[in-house]
Amino acid sequence: MGRGTEVARRGGPRRLAVAAGLLLALGAWSGGTLAALAAALPRAGRVPIPFGESGFGDGLACLQCVEEGRRWQRAIAGGEVIVLFDSDCEREDATSPAGVPMYGRIGARAAGRPEAFLELYAVLQNVEREDDPPRVLQRWDATRTNGLVHLETRLAAAGDAAIVWEFRHPTAWEQSLADRLERAGGIRRALDLPDIPPYPRMRPAGDGAPPFQIVTPLHERGAALAALRAWLEPPIAWASCATAAKRSVRTIDNHALTVIGPTSAADADDADTWTIGSYAFAWLGQTRASVAEPVAVRLADDDVRVLDRHAHEVTLKHGAETGRRALAGLPPVGRHCAAAAAGRWFAVDGLSGALHSDPPAPFTLPPGRWTGLAGVDDTLVLAGDGELVLLDAGSGAVRRRFPARITPPMPHRRGDCPPIALGDDFVVALDAFRGRLAFYGLDGRPLGDVPLSPITPLDPFGVAALGARGRTVAIAQLNRIELLDVALPCRPEIEPATWRPDDRTPSPRVAR
Repeated sequence: MGRGTEVARRGGPRRLAVAAGLLLALGAWSGGTLAALAAALPRAGRVPIPFGESGFGDGLACLQCVEEGRRWQRAIAGGEVIVLFDSDCEREDATSPAGVPMYGRIGARAAGRPEAFLELYAVLQNVEREDDPPRVLQRWDATRTNGLVHLETRLAAAGDAAIVWEFRHPTAWEQSLADRLERAGGIRRALDLPDIPPYPRMRPAGDGAPPFQIVTPLHERGAALAALRAWLEPPIAWASCATAAKRSVRTIDNHALTVIGPTSAADADDADTWTIGSYAFAWLGQTRASVAEPVAVRLADDDVRVLDRHAHEVTLKHGAETGRRALAGLPPVGRHCAAAAAGRWFAVDGLSGALHSDPPAPFTLPPGRWTGLAGVDDTLVLAGDGELVLLDAGSGAVRRRFPARITPPMPHRRGDCPPIALGDDFVVALDAFRGRLAFYGLDGRPLGDVPLSPITPLDPFGVAALGARGRTVAIAQLNRIELLDVALPCRPEIEPATWRPDDRTPSPRVAR
């Protein structure tokens, strides 16, 4: 008995040592395996973490985004202030933090200056992007200030430092703004950075211009902020000659991403006749059709042609698909970047700003850095570089061009366009960040800048889509489509806007 007890006493530590060694070996093997897997991960966004992804997109990584955060950390520690332009919010949300903004915030905190990293679109939108409904935090008190004032306050809090405006995946709208910041004393600096390949639903990063920065020295800060303000809020002499009132509301069974128009112009005041696009379907009036993210519709004889975001034309009859073809003449199509006019499709590339058509137009498409478009019958309206251009879609003749407030699209997916729409005798453009509709006469006169909040409650993430037909305007928020009756009770005594091609600066003149 005593001998067995002694053997057991001597063997116990030995067994414990073996067990501990096995646990350490298992830990080393597991850690090494994870390290090897991590080292082999692609540098794209939204990459599943080995053994960390549950299948719901809550365990994702972006190694290149981590490197971006470290780069910003070094820049901020060196005294710079970073203002990031990031329009591909689809890469990151509260449950899948795998995009560049989060790592920028981490880098700023690691540098000890959390106030020195700003995301311009989040500031203008007045939301914390890492929060989801119903918990939506605001960055500033909308009853006391606005996005530009908040931006200026944050920059002042960051101290005497150069402002680095970084365009990681530049859009056409951002490139136009960058030109203005450069003319305001900024220094353009190229960035030699690898692309951040997106996950499959997004456009490849290489489709756009390469990343760059505009560095504003401290002594030019005032000029840069003035240029930004003039770009976002151009000095247009708005008249009080446009009003809007809510007519009706319709709900659908998913988010409304596009509001394209009624199936019949005569029924524009009936929400049940409108064509509405979502992620995987379109409502053609009361008929639901399976189409992946429809962006434009063309009525052709007894069928309907729907253009999806992949530049496929889907032919439908009574809601059933009867044909599908890829349109080689069009790029991948962002939201609000396509329209049908004069029997053909037109699409703007939200990244390059180029205009495309299919079938090819019988005229030279107007060059420019276009950021959006709308079309009805034989009229096409183009938005870009601080102006709206009305074009005869059959001949290519420019009917009118005039200065306008061209705001960026609400950030969602790289390459989207800001919503504009064409009514019987007006063009309307949505400022989604401020919840306003800008109305222009077809002669270029600014008829009114109409706030939406007195008309209808606004979602914290903004109006998603805009459409028009006749004197009816439709807006979409979440799964809700609201029709607005537009009245133009007067005609302002304002001369048609002039255009000075020497400096590309629009100049509206008020008659005395």
